[in-house]
Amino acid sequence: MAELLHITTPVNSKGYEYTNNKHAQQVQTDQVFNLGDTSKVQKATERTEEYANQDTKNGSTLSINVSVPKNPAAASTILRSIVGSGTTYALSSEGSTDTLNKVTEFANEVMLNPSNLSIDMAAQEKDATIFGDSIWSEMKNILMGGSDEIGQAVLQFTKAASDASARDDILNSISSNLRFLAQNAAPSRDLANQLNNAADTLNGDNFASMKGSILGMLDSLNSSLLINDDMKNLISLTIYNMSRYYGSASALGESFNAILDMTSNAEQADMLRQLFMKYIENADLPADIKIESLNSLIQGSAPAASSLSLLAEKLGEAMNGNDISAASLAAALGSINSEGGTEALRDTLLAALPNSMYGGLNSIIKSYDTTGNIRSLLDRLSIMINSVDDMEKKTMLAGKVNDILSH
Repeated sequence: MAELLHITTPVNSKGYEYTNNKHAQQVQTDQVFNLGDTSKVQKATERTEEYANQDTKNGSTLSINVSVPKNPAAASTILRSIVGSGTTYALSSEGSTDTLNKVTEFANEVMLNPSNLSIDMAAQEKDATIFGDSIWSEMKNILMGGSDEIGQAVLQFTKAASDASARDDILNSISSNLRFLAQNAAPSRDLANQLNNAADTLNGDNFASMKGSILGMLDSLNSSLLINDDMKNLISLTIYNMSRYYGSASALGESFNAILDMTSNAEQADMLRQLFMKYIENADLPADIKIESLNSLIQGSAPAASSLSLLAEKLGEAMNGNDISAASLAAALGSINSEGGTEALRDTLLAALPNSMYGGLNSIIKSYDTTGNIRSLLDRLSIMINSVDDMEKKTMLAGKVNDILSH
């Protein structure tokens, strides 16, 4: 038995050099590994189809194979798959006339007639964007060659058109969001009923009055124990849609009239009116907005909302910041001839304005020279002078303007 101990003891042969590799020091070729050095990269690892398919196992990536049918008979094949094998078998074996008529009627509804192809393409293009009408090409030309003031007017008109076309869709979206939130808030019966009632009664007439209560419901839901990540995202989306809603039916026509006030000649104004009427007729807009827009075009611009009226208010506010004494203003106004027409108006108001606002004042005067709309000019001059805080300066300006207008 003692000989077994010799078996467990390693015996080295003569001339064998033993090296203990257990604690052998590793040899490092580079002192620091440089991640930015790509010279040692020879080839990227190729992912085989087997590894690519593994990405779809956990549902993180959806792999969809789309094959474009090149067979001219693909339409009939697709239709056969939609109808179903049972119906196809019934037609081939029984020859039922009723089934054949139903399938034929279904095929006529889902398949497009070649003669209607161009009409369908035009309808799809119209639904794809609200800026496909010919009036927008003219707006682009005006924007490219106009001043900063007319650029702001075109921007306001574009925004009004976008708000008008999306108004009803925004309301429907808000109502749908409220109903979905009500379903998720079902454990809280009172809150769910409030959300459902708000979704059912919300419309353009009561939006302003219901906005505060809806925001209160959303805040209550957001702080409740029922809230989750999906509901938080939907609440944020609902609030965003509410911020996009603009219920004014006259904004579109008023913003367009502001552009008319800045047109360079009567021919261009007439052309824009025709394009606008065509746009209103063909655009997918609510009926009340169409009526208000046409009425605004017939009656003329609404001074309180037009871009030039807003510009007049800014000019009046600029007079408050212009460092000019009442005595200096009186001396300047005394040297202006009251019978000078629009030039006298320009000199009168420029005496109280900083030189940097000359362009804005010239836009208002030019609008009157182009359109001859004395009512709009009076309204804008009134807005401008009433925006002056100093009563003494305001009285002097109003008296001089009245003298000029009387002639």
